[in-house]
Amino acid sequence: GVFWHKAIYANQVWLDGIFMGLPFYVKAAPEFKGYKKAKKYWDDAVDQIVKTDKRTYDPATGLWKHAWDETHKQFWADPATGRSQHTWARAMGWYTMAMIEVLDALPSNYVRRSEVIDVFRKAMAAVVKHQDKATGLWYDVLDVNSPRNYLEASASSMFTYCLLKGYRLGYLDESFRDAGVKGYNGIIRNFIKVNPDKTISLTRCCEVSGLGPGYNPPYVPENKVNKHRDGSFDYYMSEPVRDNDGKGVGPFIWASLEMEQQGLPVVSK
Repeated sequence: GVFWHKAIYANQVWLDGIFMGLPFYVKAAPEFKGYKKAKKYWDDAVDQIVKTDKRTYDPATGLWKHAWDETHKQFWADPATGRSQHTWARAMGWYTMAMIEVLDALPSNYVRRSEVIDVFRKAMAAVVKHQDKATGLWYDVLDVNSPRNYLEASASSMFTYCLLKGYRLGYLDESFRDAGVKGYNGIIRNFIKVNPDKTISLTRCCEVSGLGPGYNPPYVPENKVNKHRDGSFDYYMSEPVRDNDGKGVGPFIWASLEMEQQGLPVVSK
């Protein structure tokens, strides 16, 4: 009942994909189908968010795994649960941003809004619990404590945006806003670089992380299997880190707009 992440990732649900599909899906439904028929698609979107929560949530860590395989047979999946090994921070960032953007698109009187708000609140409580106390930022892999792990800019920007906007819209209380302000100032202190031409760069962005694809004929080109992307901590640490990745810059701008709109205090660099 949830969209595949891509055709080459058949029968798989990734947290990333919830953002890639559902905010547009919810917003487009009344435009293409009219308001009377849109409820069917809104209900489907809420079902997908709730089902994703149930399938990727790990009660042992209180976090959401990067992905879930319905067949439980992918090389990166736990054969008992179907879940991947770890919680990649940006995947959780996509998931939390998806929920707040879906809420923007749903009518205020739509009866199932509360289901999305409940999952969003649960996720943001976990986000704050895993916020680095010293910097206010978040590590690339949230469920691993290792000196090899690193504070990562795109996920930190996503979480900061969700904390600030979630407070402004009344989904979260002031403690979450304060966590968002701490996160934003952590970004300014640790990730923002002023270039010689006076422009700025957002540093320490993970370029990409994924899983597989595995062997899903006929969807994998030339039946290739990329077992390097096995969802291990070693794998996540092997992906490139770069400046100004769009997946970090966009959320950083959104977080900046929230800080400005709410008149919140920003430290000087």
